[in-house]
Amino acid sequence: MTKFRKVAIEAATKAGKLLLKNYKTLKAEDIHKKGRHDLVTKADFAANKIIISTIKKYFPDHDILSEETGFEDNPDQYKWVIDPLDGTTNYIIKNPIFCTALALVHKQEIIVSAVYAPVLDEFYIAEKGKGTLLNGKKIRVSKKRKLKEAIITLSRTHHKKSHENHNKIQSILRKKVLNMRIFGSGTLDLAYVAAGRVEGCLFFPPGIFQWDSLSGILLVREAGGIVTTFKGKKWGFKDSGIIATNKGVHSKFLKEIKRWKV
Repeated sequence: MTKFRKVAIEAATKAGKLLLKNYKTLKAEDIHKKGRHDLVTKADFAANKIIISTIKKYFPDHDILSEETGFEDNPDQYKWVIDPLDGTTNYIIKNPIFCTALALVHKQEIIVSAVYAPVLDEFYIAEKGKGTLLNGKKIRVSKKRKLKEAIITLSRTHHKKSHENHNKIQSILRKKVLNMRIFGSGTLDLAYVAAGRVEGCLFFPPGIFQWDSLSGILLVREAGGIVTTFKGKKWGFKDSGIIATNKGVHSKFLKEIKRWKV
């Protein structure tokens, strides 16, 4: 196990345990608004602090990009991308579908990711070229090939255009797939694709940030899935919309949505 992987596991584990400890004791005064529809809690910041302090203990010169504290530019080619609590609204309403997520990027390549959903007791870890593990066991994407058998998850941002894109594509796909779900945690949407629980996940632009997606993208890729833009090109750091699926249904998804400008 590489040192990067060990540190990712340590940081995610510590943050996840803190989130679990505060899960049932969160008070109204602990919750604040970042925007009209965007909430943050004291647990977000506490988990963020734990993750960053753990990373700096081992890698003081690494860059850090966090949803809660922005970008810390240090003199290194490694960058940690952190979402200390993905699914904050779920966390607030005592919905267990939330997680802490972090990814390590080197020269525009995601090389390690760790995702911990503490209430569900699920820990996902991926390292480039070494596969994806869930609680220590290797996982793979679904083998289903027919859209009519596919379950997909949908993830949108707070932007008006993202909602419009979601509504357009949902109206197309609802007649083609078995079922659709919105879980409220983009990272776990991608993790569920990696675990073969769902066949695909769609992130509707604009407003998708690196902390929303990087950790989950590596999970999917290392579990044998495909991650592209809505135009079918390999997803890159400057791209916003994401389609992450198994190999059997990906081209079918693209065929259904190609006539829509997203």
